[in-house]
Amino acid sequence: MDITELTVHELQEKIKSKELTITEITKAYVDRIKEKEPEVQAFVTTLEDEDTTYSNIDFNGYTLYVNETAIN
Repeated sequence: MDITELTVHELQEKIKSKELTITEITKAYVDRIKEKEPEVQAFVTTLEDEDTTYSNIDFNGYTLYVNETAIN
């Protein structure tokens, strides 16, 4: 399963059912960015710390919602 190909609704269901974690989803997108960035050159900065758990992402005081459900 390619996580980056899932819709937001599919991701939400997988988070709710505990099939995926936000950490796994974030890592999948970071890996995809690393794969495509040399070709696309769309990002100024990316998360480069391989040791991060991605659980310490700062949403700058905001709560991330998907379909009115807080996911962080």
